[in-house]
Amino acid sequence: MTTRCVVEAGSPAELGISVISRQAQRLDEIVREVLGMVSIDAGNLSAVRGEVSLHDGIAQALASTGATGVPVTGPDVTLRFNPGHLQQVLVNLLSNADKYAGGATGVRIESSGGRVLLSVEDRGAGVPEEFRPHLFERLSRAERDAGSVRGTGLGLYIVRSLARANHGEVRHEPHPAGGSVFILDAEAV
Repeated sequence: MTTRCVVEAGSPAELGISVISRQAQRLDEIVREVLGMVSIDAGNLSAVRGEVSLHDGIAQALASTGATGVPVTGPDVTLRFNPGHLQQVLVNLLSNADKYAGGATGVRIESSGGRVLLSVEDRGAGVPEEFRPHLFERLSRAERDAGSVRGTGLGLYIVRSLARANHGEVRHEPHPAGGSVFILDAEAV
């Protein structure tokens, strides 16, 4: 005999399940970041690069982060990148925009001379100027006001390591209208 439990919308049980789900996702994110850091630090990071449709990769990352309403502009380009690494890079950049800036406001693709620039933009408070030189360092976190979201300080370190393992680079620029732009520079096929 199977017993089913029905949880009513808006009930304390539904709210509790929602909190547990968010915390489980956060714990999963921390575990993935620590495992990524250990692989990088041990010199075990390798990239078996393949051909990846950038539009497909972006759509998958937007869906997995729940940022499906973010506009994507630019041509579909095929990258020479490890598909799993590309997902982790995109998910980390989109998650950072969500945590620190209220969400990404756009994803832009530009292609020129065999290179692709993928920009993840937000309109948050931006990265403090004095912190920018340390943004991609291991365990590096900017000080925030009390009560704000804090990360592990591993996400951007992992993003840069994955980009470099795939013959690419990542950088930050202040957004001219306020906020940040994180740019992945990668090889086109």
